[in-house]
Amino acid sequence: LLDTALLNGTLHYTNPNELRRAPGAVVTGKVSRFARDARAEPEPAAGNGVWGWIGVGLWTAGLFLFGLVLMRGLPGLTSRAANLMSTQGLRSLGWGLAVAFGVPLAAGVAMLTIIGMPLGASALALYPVLLAAGYLVGVWSVALRAREALGGSAAGRGAGAGWLAGSLVVLLVVGVVPFVGWMISLWVMLAGTGAFARSLWLLRPPPERGL
Repeated sequence: LLDTALLNGTLHYTNPNELRRAPGAVVTGKVSRFARDARAEPEPAAGNGVWGWIGVGLWTAGLFLFGLVLMRGLPGLTSRAANLMSTQGLRSLGWGLAVAFGVPLAAGVAMLTIIGMPLGASALALYPVLLAAGYLVGVWSVALRAREALGGSAAGRGAGAGWLAGSLVVLLVVGVVPFVGWMISLWVMLAGTGAFARSLWLLRPPPERGL
């Protein structure tokens, strides 16, 4: 309390230390201190971190299952897209940037026209699926490169699933590293999305020639 302090009444305070009062400070009533144990303060629950890691594990498991569906249901498309990302990384990255920014923009413009609202809403609904599929294509491309570098084999369904799972875990760990890990994960997603979108584009039928 400062020299000019004048309290008419009782003073109660909670602090582990005694009150420091200047000689001129006046308290007419009783001064009571309630000691507070710093250890008694609430601490963040230790289980929060555990539940966070459980959530990350479940998300990774979901991506792994989605990747298996892509590999089993669209083996030619996913392999072609993964090879495109490996051989034409910068071009795939450019396609990925165009898709990542172009789809929401085009969907928003379409929805503003009212008549294009169903198309825009459908595009926005499929947008996260496209990004997830692109990320998995990027992961599979990383898995193929790792297999070639390590001299492994992808023969059999189990081997391919193992390489996919291993690459997912490695990229998950790398993604924890600030900035560098984030950039690597972003590059995998964008380049994979671009390669996947370009592979879909290449599936379109050639234009018919007039007679």
